[in-house]
Amino acid sequence: MSWPEAKLSDVAEIDRKSIAPSDISTGTLYVGLEHITKGGGFIDVLSVSNGELASNKFLFDEQHILFGKLGPYLSKIARPSFTGICSTDILPIRPKEELDRTYLYYWLRTPKMVGLATTRSSGAILPRLSPKELASFPVPLPPLSEQKRIAAILDQADALRETRRAAIAKLDELLQSVFLDMLGDPVTNPKGWKICSIREFAEVRIGPFGSLLHKHDYVDDGIPLINPSHIVGGEIAPDQSFTVPEEKAESLRNYRLQMGDIVLGRRGEIGRCAVVRESHHGFLCGTGSMFIRPEEGVDADYIQKTISSPSVSFRLESKAKGITMKNLNSSIVEEFDLPLPDIETQLQFSSVKHKIESEKAVHEKMFNSLEFLFSSLQQLAFRGDL
Repeated sequence: MSWPEAKLSDVAEIDRKSIAPSDISTGTLYVGLEHITKGGGFIDVLSVSNGELASNKFLFDEQHILFGKLGPYLSKIARPSFTGICSTDILPIRPKEELDRTYLYYWLRTPKMVGLATTRSSGAILPRLSPKELASFPVPLPPLSEQKRIAAILDQADALRETRRAAIAKLDELLQSVFLDMLGDPVTNPKGWKICSIREFAEVRIGPFGSLLHKHDYVDDGIPLINPSHIVGGEIAPDQSFTVPEEKAESLRNYRLQMGDIVLGRRGEIGRCAVVRESHHGFLCGTGSMFIRPEEGVDADYIQKTISSPSVSFRLESKAKGITMKNLNSSIVEEFDLPLPDIETQLQFSSVKHKIESEKAVHEKMFNSLEFLFSSLQQLAFRGDL
């Protein structure tokens, strides 16, 4: 079914009502880009005091959509259920009577529209989408009753995704709680475990220098390289387009990962690490990573969780070198101290960790199925076939 299209400016107002810091009432809620999740929710929104902020902000209320206009955050689009002020890197959009707010929210969040926003952004360092460009975006315009029907269906599907996403987050919180309860904070070490430098119980090896790998070495569906971007949520997520042939991998055999290694990103997000499982055995450590190979009697799951814990990753990051991008070298990691409980305690924690992660994997599989369902519904809805 084909629907008429309108420009966004015909059916909504980009509402840039500005307020000076001196006019902001104490207790007003402030939203920056950091407070909008990629799922369209809000996180850690706090109230501000009169005069606390340094520059003018935009006003918004429950009738607006908040649209992040900064290049890396163009999918940060949210529906507030409260009144407040927002960063000027967020554009408040107020739909007119003929346009349903929830319908517009889901339309702007489609991959098609996020892609359009990306291509229309300008600026060398931090591209931004101008209000003029946003105002020119097309909006399919079925009757208002049909908009509301589509919005209700997508809301129901989105709620299922959010329920599953929340369950995954709760399991992450549970694992951290169990870790602290069984082992204590690894920096303050309240349980008095023996402190050892990593070199005392493991070999540390940095990934191959960039000079050992060239553009022509890369193929599809070869042996994956594991760089920091391939470590997601404490798990290895290989990219099959970022691989090398078996013969090249064999020439770099000293950098091949073994089951039980801990691969650690040494650039960017310090502390990002994962245990190498059986399915990852033989992968290559990438140039942006390093790996820790524990000796017998030291459990990899315990070491991985300890390094990735907030207090340790913060301390590790403070030791990283570099101004533009923080960087770990092998000496920093080898000399880094960690508490080392007895192996029985390590294995007890590892057993609980595996059970929680198995449950998390079930939820993640369901979440991925719901993502696919939502994407299919989205396509059908805005094509007029729902």
